[in-house]
Amino acid sequence: MALYALVLFYHLFAKELAPHKPLAKFLCIKGIVFFCFWQVYHLKCF
Repeated sequence: MALYALVLFYHLFAKELAPHKPLAKFLCIKGIVFFCFWQVYHLKCF
């Protein structure tokens, strides 16, 4: 649900946010959170 809200926010304010290039920054943060989650999951399993 939160990801859907962020996508809607991005589409509504795409023109205003264009100079800041938020998509690349968002994907970097999302990737860090994703890989940290799986790293913790794998460390608990082994």
